[in-house]
Amino acid sequence: MNIQTSRILMLPRELLFSYLPVAYSKRFKPHPPESSLANKISTIFQNYLILIRELITHRVTPGEFAKNATQLAKDFEQITPSVDSSKPICVYFVSSQDTNGAILGTHLYYYHHYKIQKFQQDFDVSAKVVFEDGEIEQHLKTLQSQHPGRQIRVVDIVAHGDSYSIKIPDTQTFTKNGGFSPCAKDAVIILDACSTGKGNNSIAKKIAENNPGKTVIAPGTSLYFSKPVINRGCVTDWVHGFAIFLAYVGKKFFVPVES
Repeated sequence: MNIQTSRILMLPRELLFSYLPVAYSKRFKPHPPESSLANKISTIFQNYLILIRELITHRVTPGEFAKNATQLAKDFEQITPSVDSSKPICVYFVSSQDTNGAILGTHLYYYHHYKIQKFQQDFDVSAKVVFEDGEIEQHLKTLQSQHPGRQIRVVDIVAHGDSYSIKIPDTQTFTKNGGFSPCAKDAVIILDACSTGKGNNSIAKKIAENNPGKTVIAPGTSLYFSKPVINRGCVTDWVHGFAIFLAYVGKKFFVPVES
């Protein structure tokens, strides 16, 4: 699918056919196998109405952030690359810091699982909630040692941010030279964080400068709903926003390796 189609149809298609089914699977228990077909259809319909109403009317509270961070960390323990797979690896990081529910609100709890399932179509995924400094680079190094010969092709980092920083407990990985060295030489680093690609001296630009050969993709504006554009197993672009009038293509930052 080309980038313009992905951008324009993103929300209408993704919310109905991808996000909601994932949210449903996390919100409700499986139906008993002995249930009749009519009963299953009725229950599914009613549950979807409940889910949609909850998503529309839910008001985030600070108390749910820590709860969802803990639950995600528990969920992510089960999301690890298979030793028998030949797929490239994608690493999905979520910041444990949140102030408004845009990272750890209940609707975002579902969103993280939606994003991971999207990546799993083309990659073996490892997911981790970041609580402490140095965890990102250490997790990448651990994956590299556990899966020798396999490349970490994509890193997606979900956090709050601005032009100059990413609001995540681990800051040293972003500021040091070669912080993403365990990844493939031509890996893609996605900053799912507001405005991290904005301006002439953005944090995205600095990360690219510290990691030559790797492409950093980041938003130049506030960030809402995002998805990678994957072609033949490679992330070629990244789109975000609502759709049509408020939809954007991520900015790319790349510094070649000196010969």
